[in-house]
Amino acid sequence: MALLKQKASNNETFFDVCDGPPSPEGQYVATCTAIVDASDVERTDFQGNPEVLDVTRFLFQYEHNGETVHVQTREMRQSADNRSNLYKFLSSWLGDAPVVDGSWDYQEMMGQQALIKVAHQVSNRSGNTYAIIENIMPVPAQMQSLGQAFSPTPAPSDPGPGQFATTASASGSASDKDLF
Repeated sequence: MALLKQKASNNETFFDVCDGPPSPEGQYVATCTAIVDASDVERTDFQGNPEVLDVTRFLFQYEHNGETVHVQTREMRQSADNRSNLYKFLSSWLGDAPVVDGSWDYQEMMGQQALIKVAHQVSNRSGNTYAIIENIMPVPAQMQSLGQAFSPTPAPSDPGPGQFATTASASGSASDKDLF
């Protein structure tokens, strides 16, 4: 169940669990652990005009070097318009456009897994570095069946963090091209 907050300021919709150093960059299989909806958020639009709108934010959790790590999305305006960030985010995560006829609630995504790409971004205002979800997609069926073959930390033969570890199969060795 998503948390609903009335008249929140921009900072009140952040998850406290994301305080501290930014989440490590890389690709991870993560689980959506919370969704926060905030109504009547006052902020300034791109032209400097005040606006009041409803926003949402998603929190994801994954394991990195034996530690549980959290990363959250940016605030997204609650809009079913196909140009909105929320619509694009959900379309990427679902692998198809979400149903927007009022019969589906995106809060059903809580507890679902996704393949996310975490990147770092420096704030223009404060100069602080934040982790952002740069990309999201459904977990490919090949990865679900491989289980631990996806390694968020580099193995000696891996080219870098967030890459697939090659595993031997019954027919020989697997390569990245075999996974997709």
